[in-house]
Amino acid sequence: MDRRLDKVDLEILSIVQPDASRTLAQIAKLVNRSRVACFRRLLRLKELGVIRRTITVLDPAAVNLTATAIVTIRSGSSEPLERVAADLAAVSEVMDVFLVAERRELLLRVVMAREEGWHGLRSKLQLRVPSAEINVSIVRCLQSKTALPLDFATFAAEGRG
Repeated sequence: MDRRLDKVDLEILSIVQPDASRTLAQIAKLVNRSRVACFRRLLRLKELGVIRRTITVLDPAAVNLTATAIVTIRSGSSEPLERVAADLAAVSEVMDVFLVAERRELLLRVVMAREEGWHGLRSKLQLRVPSAEINVSIVRCLQSKTALPLDFATFAAEGRG
């Protein structure tokens, strides 16, 4: 299936990405298309995997997650880091796992109820990667985004109605 996006696809994505609660009627009005056309486009974007899922973004403080940390894990085992990453991602406090390939280490963004909660979380992580060197930096988020920039999307010149 063609994964290229046209101008209308990108307009729809720019509307729903920051606020998925928009109705079909609102989206259709904003892109000057029918609700049926917008529905078909949204369905196609989901089928293509452009839209992976629709979520609700919570305020961490509202659910008592007041501390964030960046954790560096340098695995001491020969196990593939992708497998270690998948195991670490199963820990509920782990929000993101990044591979730093040239240093053979993982970076995690984790959330906790408070900074003092780090010791319990460290124990959870060490159970999953016992031979790892684990370092933590408690951070304060000053700016966060969930919307991806759409400037780089593969663009098809012709619209699809």
